Amino acid sequence: MAGKLLVSNTVTAIYDKGSGALVCTEARAVDPETREIVVSSTSAAFIVGEGGFGGERGPSATTINQDREPDIEIRVPTRPDQALLYRLSGDRNPLHSDPSFAARAGLAHPILHGLCTYGITGRVLLNAGCGGDTNRIRAMSARFTRPVVPGETLMVKAWRDGERILFRTLGPEGEPVLDYGVLTLNPNKQS
Repeated sequence: MAGKLLVSNTVTAIYDKGSGALVCTEARAVDPETREIVVSSTSAAFIVGEGGFGGERGPSATTINQDREPDIEIRVPTRPDQALLYRLSGDRNPLHSDPSFAARAGLAHPILHGLCTYGITGRVLLNAGCGGDTNRIRAMSARFTRPVVPGETLMVKAWRDGERILFRTLGPEGEPVLDYGVLTLNPNKQS
């Protein structure tokens, strides 16, 4: 299978969060002939020390309903060599493999790629929340809050909320590593 896409990336907003700036971007991949959007992706990067410029604070994250037990609660161990395996995806940042480089960044150990943690969480939600049916998923978003050390066990907790699944992923001490997560379901698809 082969094809062509035109991809563009646009800064959509810059918010003043006080201690840092939140830079939001959107990437769109379109069919070069029809200009129809094939896929879009939004992301945000928190840049420490660049806040305080007087800009708009921006929207708040979706609150997770914790007044009831989660509908999904699954433990997922990561492998001690998980970051080394994930480097095969092309992300060769030494922060994930070199202890001396990680130490220069103020970390005790190399850390797992954030997208690996996100992918592990997505896989859990796909299987436990959508019966493995990828057509059920419309979008997924979350806030990265703490790094994960390869070999740690993660706990994915999720609550069904209509056409959404609200989730958070916890580290070994029960602290969120992904928070304010929302998996939006396609309303006309059933698993």
